[in-house]
Amino acid sequence: MLQEGTLYLVAYHHERVIPLLYACHRMSKVRLQKASAQEIPTNFSLKTFAQTNLRFAEPGSLITLRVRAKREVAHLLEERPIGAQQTVESRGRTWVTFRAKVEDSDALRWWILSFGTGLKVLGPSGLVKSLRETTAAMAQYYARRPRRARQDIADLKASIP
Repeated sequence: MLQEGTLYLVAYHHERVIPLLYACHRMSKVRLQKASAQEIPTNFSLKTFAQTNLRFAEPGSLITLRVRAKREVAHLLEERPIGAQQTVESRGRTWVTFRAKVEDSDALRWWILSFGTGLKVLGPSGLVKSLRETTAAMAQYYARRPRRARQDIADLKASIP
């Protein structure tokens, strides 16, 4: 399973009843065992397992996402489509506009925000509003000056004749 750029192996451990997630980047070597692998239970669903065990894997409602991507980001969306039936609506010198069917989820918002100013969401309007609120709150974190800096400015102004 791939989540947020990390590859996980879903496997059973002989001492456990349920499968576990193993982060592949933490593995240094793999050894073939002589013992037979445990059979996967017939009622096991990888999709259900992912939704209950991976962060941000909760399913959301299906939406038609429209985004405008800078050309340097657009090639990433063309190599790895974000959703089903992804299409290019238009290509400009600076921006490429995409449309795709995706699940509305926290993972989608995380993905969108990871591109910073390289990606602009055009629709749906509810997602645009949500992202506007999130980024406005984020901007406030960085717009505030530390108290010491404000005091230094006040002292500087007071010292000017």
